[in-house]
Amino acid sequence: VVSTPPRHLKTTTALVGLLYNCIFRRRKKMIYTSYSVEITKEAAGQFTKMAVALGYDKGVVDKKIINGNVIYFKALKGGITALGSNWITIVDDSWRGQDDAFSQTIREQTKSNFESSLLTRSQSELLSLFVIGTRFHAEDLLGHCMTKLKFESHIFPAVNTDGTALFPELHSIEWLLQQKEMVSPYTWDTLYMCKPTTETDNISV
Repeated sequence: VVSTPPRHLKTTTALVGLLYNCIFRRRKKMIYTSYSVEITKEAAGQFTKMAVALGYDKGVVDKKIINGNVIYFKALKGGITALGSNWITIVDDSWRGQDDAFSQTIREQTKSNFESSLLTRSQSELLSLFVIGTRFHAEDLLGHCMTKLKFESHIFPAVNTDGTALFPELHSIEWLLQQKEMVSPYTWDTLYMCKPTTETDNISV
């Protein structure tokens, strides 16, 4: 599990990791998935641009083949059936936003889709499954993976414990502190500092 603040290039970093494995590995099957078809297609397009820039074949829209490796780009809801992965599976953002996160029904549906459509698609004991995203709720998919499924977690708040910015080349500490003044305490603590709540007090959903 990798939890990061918004606008910190988590998707780009994940796609670079997939491309790296395509270049240096052989005969691997991988999956990239997100909550929506639109986000997944956008990620596939970004991956294609990086691959083409390095001289590799771009493949079809939802299936990239590089050096004999296959990466499927499919939306989490209703798109993973019949696919398998034996090397890397990435779940990048499991729902649309705060409204979905505070819906118990959607949270449970997301967890069920994840367990039935991805955990059961492992074709190798060597599979690495990454669940990455910005936190909205303590019982979101990332929280589920950390507490119930016991995934290893890597939490990266926007501001480090020493008061410096997580990614100063992208967002300075001054910019982050301005954001803190502009957003609600819930938004700052949950999205930026990766400390999600379970309560909906003073939150309109």
